[in-house]
Amino acid sequence: CQALAQAYPRHPAKKRMRAAVEEALRHRDAGDWAAAGTANMQFHMAVVELADSERLNQMFAPVLAELRLAFGLLQDAEFLHAPYVEMNVKLLEMVEAGDYARAATTLQEYLAHSERIVLAVYARRVAEQE
Repeated sequence: CQALAQAYPRHPAKKRMRAAVEEALRHRDAGDWAAAGTANMQFHMAVVELADSERLNQMFAPVLAELRLAFGLLQDAEFLHAPYVEMNVKLLEMVEAGDYARAATTLQEYLAHSERIVLAVYARRVAEQE
């Protein structure tokens, strides 16, 4: 969230954020939710890149890979990824408008929501296996 709050207005990662959002929209429209999820991960990697920390980038990349593996186990990619396509669009709009503080606050709320959804889907999956 701090990377977003303190982003340089002309940072090249903003273009990667835009590309990831456009890709997610294409995949959503095609009903390819796994690919939309991959685009979501690309979006978040671009957000981290706003911090200009190679160490942070290197630490975050394996986290994203582990999340993708976990998401693959959840078996309901549309339920998991659909809300975040539009949330990423809104975040990108705030960033492109230069409203970094609001984008950071929104991202913080987004991440808390995402955590609750992932845990709920995971709990449902565990309950189904019992």
